[in-house]
Formats: sequence, C-alpha cells, structure tokens
Amino acid sequence: MSLSGRDILMITLDALRYDVAQRTLREGRTPFLQSLLPQGWEARHTPGNFTYAAHAAFFAGFWPTPIAPGRHTRPFALRFPGSRSIGDETQHLLGSNIVEGLRALGYRTICIGGVGFFNPAHPLGSVFPGYFEESHWRPEFRDQSTHQWSILFTPWGEALVRAWYREALVDLSHCDQVRVVAAQTNLSCGLEWFERCRVDRLALWTTFHPTEVSQSTFLSRVARLNELGVRLSVGVVAVPGVLEFLQSFRRKLPSEIYLWINAEQPRQKRYTDDEIAQLTDIDPHFPLTLKRSRSLDRWCQAGETSFTVDGNGNMRRCHFVDQPIGNIYEPGWERSLTPRQCPNQFCDCFLGKAQLESSTLLPAFGESLFTRMLPLHQ
Repeated sequence: MSLSGRDILMITLDALRYDVAQRTLREGRTPFLQSLLPQGWEARHTPGNFTYAAHAAFFAGFWPTPIAPGRHTRPFALRFPGSRSIGDETQHLLGSNIVEGLRALGYRTICIGGVGFFNPAHPLGSVFPGYFEESHWRPEFRDQSTHQWSILFTPWGEALVRAWYREALVDLSHCDQVRVVAAQTNLSCGLEWFERCRVDRLALWTTFHPTEVSQSTFLSRVARLNELGVRLSVGVVAVPGVLEFLQSFRRKLPSEIYLWINAEQPRQKRYTDDEIAQLTDIDPHFPLTLKRSRSLDRWCQAGETSFTVDGNGNMRRCHFVDQPIGNIYEPGWERSLTPRQCPNQFCDCFLGKAQLESSTLLPAFGESLFTRMLPLHQ
C-alpha cells in the first residue's frame, strides 16, 4: 500500500456498540456518518474490550478484524519476527508504534484526545499522547453529560464471578459522572480486583447464602472489604430455626455494617411474636418484609427518579412492570421520567416499597437506600 500524498485520519468512538451504530444509521439519525458509510457499518472484532487495551493494540497496528473466519491482513504493521497477519497491501513501519513509524516517513502527527487516557495531566494519560508530535486535550473534550448516576446491578444469579461484571464495576467507579456503582452479590467471588476500584464510589448489597460460600469465608471477605473501605450491607433470609444463628452472625460482623433480614417467602410456618420481636431487634425494618404492600394506584417514584435498563437500552420503571417507558440511546430519553401510579396490586420488592408514596424507608436510608445500607450511627 502506497501512502504517497495521503493524509491519515484515525477516529475512535469510545464504547460505540455495533448494533446501536447500525440502528441509528438506518433511522437516519447520523446523516454525516451515513455520507461516509453508504454501505453501513462493518461488523468487526475489536482487539481489546477495554479502552486502554484497545488503543494500545490500535497503535501497535492491530486494528479491528472482520468477523468472518480466515486470515485477515492488516493495513499497517510494525516489523517484528513472527508476524502472521501481513500481506502485499500491508504498509510496514519501523518503530514501537505506528505513530512513530508514520513520523519516520515524514508525517506530522497530531493527537486530539477526549477520554481520560489521553489526559496528559497524569502519567498514565501521557503515554498515548506521547507518541505524537503534538497533543491537545481539554476537559470539555470529554462527555459533557450533566447527569450524576447511581447504578445498581441486580443480576439473575451471581454477577461478580463473571469478569465482565467485575470490569464494569472497576470502570464505572472511575467515571466522573457516576456517584456510586453497586451490585447485589453473595461474595462467592475473589476480592483482588476490588483494589482497582475507586472504593469511595463503590458499594455492595451482599446476601449470605450458605450453599454458595461458607460462613467463615463470607465473614473474612466482609472484613477485608471493610478494610479496603468498600461500603456494604449484609442480608440473610429468616428461615425456621435461624434466630440463634442470626444473633451470633450479628456479633461476628463489624458493628458499623447493617444486617438486614428478609422474611421467608413463601413461609414454611408463621413467625411467633417473640421471633418477630427478636428479629426486629436485629433489623428494625424486618416487619416490612412480613406482609405484601398494596400498591395499586399508589404514586411511586420508580419511573420518575429511578428506572431499570436492559442490554438494549430499554427503560422500565422497575423490574415488575414490563412495559418500556423509553430507551436511553434515544435523544430526549429524560422526558420518559415522570410521576406514575403503580399498576400492580401488590409490591414485594424492597426498592419498590421504598419508593411508594408515604414510605418510611426513604427518610431512614437516605441516599444509601438503593444499596440497602442503614446508617447505624444515627
């Protein structure tokens, strides 16, 4: 491939999903990109599923490859022994990265970066801009969203044994527009990755499941997370005969950690008045879980100040009202958030009950409501 007389412009759109890019192009919402891509976007595999790793690969000459199987040659390649993805059209370059190689061919190299990995104010952010003769970065280049997000992962099953959930929590904890990111977990995962999180923006809604992790392991992980400064609450289901265990379990937990208790549903037998009193002594909000809350036509903040979102961006007021109210990938999605009345006869969800009109939970939990952390010092 001859570069004679050619200028080269490389643009990366961070976190742009192929399906979203294709849909918005088809809908005519990205007319300028459509003028450049008359055939639409091409599905390719990225060499890295994380911003820094992907850019490191790009600058080494490893660009996204077609999804079809087979050998795909690269447009640019650095000379090194054993390279197997070069062909007659590959431009061979000398240097430790393609920017250095292009500069050796007489190119003037300029970098305009928007994400934090191009911010030269800190050592890590200086690496990529350092490849170029000129680099330009200003805070206003970054996402200008004014929203401050509190994000809670509520997975079906255990999430944190999956690498992509762990990496999401790490990345989100470092986003300026994220106030707090949290996840529901049984702590059956390892803890080493927590050290990469910004712990002042991280929280965990944990539940002890003896079938998933032993009590000693669970307690040691709680203690370690507490040492790291990770905020968390701990929960247990009050199955028959659990009272003595709960009293012992409460003593073994750090005193500043809230232990919440859910009533067993469906119940094997009724709780006695004495059991209710002792369970309430451990968790003052235990009685709320004893009976269903009538919610039909009651005003609820779900869908106004909070919402759920699935992998396609579809917004719903909560997990138990299936009708979508909008899509976060659509311009003006904020208009979907409005006061609503609950369409269900009953609400059995802690978060849902907390957002019903006249709930006593929101004043008690405050900003820690969605991570179910009761401030025990109050």
